Amino acid sequence: MIFSIILIVTIQKLLTLYYKHNLLVKELTDTKAELDKKNEEILNLEKENIELSKKNHSIAHKQKALEYKINEMLGNTAFSSEISIAQKVKEISNEFESSPLEISLPKTEIENIDNMLSFMKSECIKNNIVFELQINGNIYHMINNYVSKEKLEILLADHIKNAIIAINSSDNINRSILVKLGIFDGIYSIYFYDSGIEFEIETLNKLGKAPVTTHKDTGGSGFGFMNTFDTLKEFNASLEIQKLGAPSKDNYTKCIIIKFDNKHEFHIS
Repeated sequence: MIFSIILIVTIQKLLTLYYKHNLLVKELTDTKAELDKKNEEILNLEKENIELSKKNHSIAHKQKALEYKINEMLGNTAFSSEISIAQKVKEISNEFESSPLEISLPKTEIENIDNMLSFMKSECIKNNIVFELQINGNIYHMINNYVSKEKLEILLADHIKNAIIAINSSDNINRSILVKLGIFDGIYSIYFYDSGIEFEIETLNKLGKAPVTTHKDTGGSGFGFMNTFDTLKEFNASLEIQKLGAPSKDNYTKCIIIKFDNKHEFHIS
C-alpha cells in the first residue's frame, strides 16, 4: 500500500513536472518565434527605409532638373519681364568675352538626359567648376540595349553631384569635371573624371554596402553609390575606380568608370 501510494504521488509529480516543462518549452518556442518575427519586421522596415531614401534621392535629382528646365523655358518666353538695359549691355559684352565655364554641351538628343546634363552643368557653373562632356556613339542604342533611360539619368546626376562635392572639399586650383558617355574601347560606358579629393579607404570599403559619406555637411548622403550598385546588378555592369594622382593644376585626381560589359565586376586601381 505504502509503495503504491508513493508510486502514485511520484507519477503525479512527474506528470506535473512534464506538463510544466511542456508549457515552458511552448512559451520559449512561441517567444522565439515572436522575436524572430519582430527581427524580420525590423529588417524589412530598415530595408524599406533604405529603398525609400534611395528613391527620394533619385526623385530629388529629377525635380531639380525639371525646375531648371522650367526656369529656362520661362526665361525664354515672350511673356517674361523686359530685360534691363544693364542686362542687355552685359549680354553684348558676353558675346565678346565668353567665360571658360560656359562650354557648350554636345547633345544626346534624348530630352531627359540632355535636361539633366544641362542642369548639372548649371550646378557646376554656380560652383565655379568647368564641366565638359564627350559623347561617342549612339546613346539611343545604349538606352535601348544596355541601361534604361531613367537609370542612366540618375547615374549621371549622382556621380556629377559627387564630383562637385569632392571638388568643393579640395583646395585644388584645378576645378574641373569631364564626363565621357557612349562607346569606348568597344563597350558602352560612362567615365566620370574630377579634380576633387580622393576616396577615403573607409568609404571604399563600404561602397554599395551601406549609405556612407564623409561630406554630409556639403550635401553628401551616400545613397548615390547605393543606387549605382543596384543599377550595376540590374544591368550586369561593372564599376572601376581609378586613382589618377594627387591634386594638381594639370590633371584629374580620379576617374569612376561604369561599363555595361555584362560582367558585373568591381575594381579599384
